[in-house]
Amino acid sequence: MLTWEQWQEKSKSSLAASRILLENDKPVEAASRAYYAAYQMVTGVLIKLKLTPRGEYGNWAHQETQEMYRTHICQKADLGYKEKNVLSKLRNDFWLLLTNRRNADYGIDENIDTFLSRTLWRDSNRLIMLLQNLIERGVL
Repeated sequence: MLTWEQWQEKSKSSLAASRILLENDKPVEAASRAYYAAYQMVTGVLIKLKLTPRGEYGNWAHQETQEMYRTHICQKADLGYKEKNVLSKLRNDFWLLLTNRRNADYGIDENIDTFLSRTLWRDSNRLIMLLQNLIERGVL
């Protein structure tokens, strides 16, 4: 099983790959990598919070990760009102990242253009940076 730090590194790599794909006019592929960057960061945080993923894969299903983000990160007791509020507002972005990743990966991708893909990259980056900040501050 990967450590939370290894998941964090995967997240950084996926976000960088998404950026490169955007710069090379590959918005569909960039949208998928943007989601995975957020998913990998959230997975790392959940492991850092001492939650144990399924042994077979060392992670959680995508839908399950969405719910765990809500219950274990957004509602973490140590967080202040402001942090909980911002994390909760990003829940919809995290969900839209997943929805667009499914469209990108499974062929319903005609609506994923450069503008949408840049928005998804920005939302993923925002979530990752916030989680990193909370880790550095010792809140997560």
